[in-house]
Order: sequence, then structure tokens, then C-alpha cells
Amino acid sequence: MKNKKAIYFLLPLVLIIWGLIIYRIVSGSASDNYVQSAAVNIPLKLNQEKVDTFSIYADYSDPFLDYIWEFDDSGSDEEAVVEEIVPVIEKPPIIITWPKISFGGIVKNQKSNKQVIIINIGEVGHLMKAGDVVSGVTLKKVFNDSIQVSFEKENKTIVK
Repeated sequence: MKNKKAIYFLLPLVLIIWGLIIYRIVSGSASDNYVQSAAVNIPLKLNQEKVDTFSIYADYSDPFLDYIWEFDDSGSDEEAVVEEIVPVIEKPPIIITWPKISFGGIVKNQKSNKQVIIINIGEVGHLMKAGDVVSGVTLKKVFNDSIQVSFEKENKTIVK
């Protein structure tokens, strides 16, 4: 029963709201009351005696032509002098792509106290000692929780 009471109340309310919206749209578009502007003549007083002079100094480089315009400051109307800019060629940085390296752990001989480190380079596991080189990767230093390796003159520390 609660739903029927809500429908009896809300249905007329919705119809009234939509009726107002449609009424405003129709009444707004049907009106022919246009605002007409009147032409007004305002006399302009131009002061012809003062002439504003200015100079543009474009002494910056042209981003499209790679040279700088240089102007003569002596006041003569000669053509501008163009100075060529030699572009500085920078070497692109060398991007070193490291192989996937992970530190597996340390195996220590109890009697001789020698260490062998388990390192995965790519998907292949290797047993290495400090100073060994495998696939271009050099094992520099060994710590309890990390190792220091170098690849193509670049060092990296890899944590367990």
C-alpha cells in the first residue's frame, strides 16, 4: 500500500515539472521579441599631431631557421645582418640494457671458509666467486644481504 500512495503523490509532481519545462522551451522559442540595436554616431577625435614610433629588436634566434637577426642601431634602414648559428651536436647517451640478474644466496664451506655465490643471469643459474665474469657480468663484492656487480663499466648493487 505504501507504494501506491507514493505513486499517487509522485506522478502528478513529475507531470507538473515536465509541463513547466516544456512550457518554458516553447514560450522561449516562440517569442518574436528581438532586441534591435540603434546605430549611434560617436564622433572620434583623432590627434594626428602625435605619431607613436617604436622599434622591434628581434635579437633572439629563429626557432625555424637557426640563425639570429642582428639589426643596425645607427638608425639607417639597411637590411639586417644574418649570423648563422652552428648547432651543437650532442652525443646521445649510451643506454646499457642490463640482463635480468638476481642474487640467490651464498654457499659457504665451513672448513675452508670459502664462499660461492648463486647468481641467476637471465634464466640461467651460475656459481661465482668475487672477480668472476659470466656473460659480461662481473661479480665485484659480496655482502651478507647483497652483491655488487658490474656490466659494461656500470656498477649496480643487487639485494637478496
